[in-house]
Amino acid sequence: MIKKCIQAMAVAMVARVVWWYGIRTVLIEKRQSSPTMYRAAVFEHVPQGDEKSETYREIIDKNLKIYEKAVEIAYQNDVELLVFPEDSLINSEKYNRSMLIEHILEPMPDPRNGQLVNFCETTSLDKKKTSVLATISCWAIQYKMFIALEFGDKVKCDKNIESECPPDGHYLFNTIALFDWYGNLVAKYHKMQLYYEFQYNIPTKKTENNDPVVYYDSPFGRIGFMICFDLMYKQPGIKLVEEYGVQTIIFSTYWFNHLPFVSSVQMQQAFALAHNINFICANTHIPKTGTLGSGIYSGKFGAIIYTNNPDSNSKLAIATIPIDLRSKESTFDVHKTKPKLFVVFRNKTRQELQNNYLNPNDLQSIILLNFHQNLTGSVKWCFPGSHLCCRLYYELKHISQNEKAIFALVTGASLSGAIGQSRYPIFQEYCGMVQCESKNCSQFSSNNGIEFNYIFLSTTSMSHYVYPSVIGNNQRLLPIRKEWIYQRLEPDENIIRVRPTQPIVAVTLYGRNYDNDPVYVH
Repeated sequence: MIKKCIQAMAVAMVARVVWWYGIRTVLIEKRQSSPTMYRAAVFEHVPQGDEKSETYREIIDKNLKIYEKAVEIAYQNDVELLVFPEDSLINSEKYNRSMLIEHILEPMPDPRNGQLVNFCETTSLDKKKTSVLATISCWAIQYKMFIALEFGDKVKCDKNIESECPPDGHYLFNTIALFDWYGNLVAKYHKMQLYYEFQYNIPTKKTENNDPVVYYDSPFGRIGFMICFDLMYKQPGIKLVEEYGVQTIIFSTYWFNHLPFVSSVQMQQAFALAHNINFICANTHIPKTGTLGSGIYSGKFGAIIYTNNPDSNSKLAIATIPIDLRSKESTFDVHKTKPKLFVVFRNKTRQELQNNYLNPNDLQSIILLNFHQNLTGSVKWCFPGSHLCCRLYYELKHISQNEKAIFALVTGASLSGAIGQSRYPIFQEYCGMVQCESKNCSQFSSNNGIEFNYIFLSTTSMSHYVYPSVIGNNQRLLPIRKEWIYQRLEPDENIIRVRPTQPIVAVTLYGRNYDNDPVYVH
């Protein structure tokens, strides 16, 4: 009798589990907006907490509380994929490796090894309160969405067997963890190019199943991953696009704006346009370091929604995007993306924006432009000792009376510091009409733009990888196709044509000759 009761209870329990998973599957299927489109969101967060006066746990909990508000708003707006920024939950650079290993970071099994872990369902109740991964996993289930979290991964290693194993017996990685709507950890990616971040390790083929470049086949198509400084290098981005054919790249970042060629939203849109992919970019928000600017971009359509406002508030940007931009069957209508921007958390204090600038010595060749005498003009300026030439034709709306409106045509092609840092040299090429703060162009302006009727900028002999942009006052992106177009003509001519409806501060072609880069050294 007892045996039959136990069997009946077991059958009932299995039935309940099957019923729950069935109901959950139905609910999730209803949230899928379309077989060809999906709803994505990025959260630009102002990190809360003070490492000098608060414990790491207090800081994490304080930020998780705001993170969950963002998740709730995303859920209310039918979001299916939400991306969080880099280092905004807790800044790992503020802690030593011992602290990170013993108290803060959590191990993430690699799904590529067939280890599909659900932290919400496998973490004990007492540990759930302190596990970041369990918290996010449970949110993914509760709010029925994919969540991409940037956090640190710790992987044990044996110093006696592995020559690369650190003295403390752990690899620590800056990581994006992707959770599906069942709460499973379905993908993790380790940042390949660290920007200082000496608390972390560089992934190798030994630690990454022979391939540190990661993609995941999701309900929203094939997704790749990059973190911040990765954007300046060939891998993982180029391999994701050209070899693995991803349709979307998730990008978590703590990006410092560097005018006039690689500010955040400028580079984000340019990368999406150049490679014709969806680029879902979540940046941290700290205006005093020039850190801001997030968005959702869809290839040739450019920015579907973005935010670049130094208001010191945490914001959620949402939009509908196509699964596959390159599909001939795609019926994507940019007017039906339903973009929305929400303020999730308002800070009591406001920070002043402080932009960063490329080293003017890296530009190497500058000619000032005179917009105070003639309405029209043309200039050709070549980089000495190379075939790289920059051509500009323009027609002003009216003669400029603004003495602060100092513009220059700049060219350059050399090994120079990535985003102004000589520690990390890369081969960069420049052609651009940019606004300067002074006649020596030691700093570049983001205001005091000039009104033009027409601008034509072209260059020859740039590398295969060119990232175009047109920027207005306050680092606003001019809408692609409405106000400007980019063309690459064979064999090596790149052209931007602009008919703007607002003042312009920069029209740029930024080239990357990846094959001439030296080997990256952390």
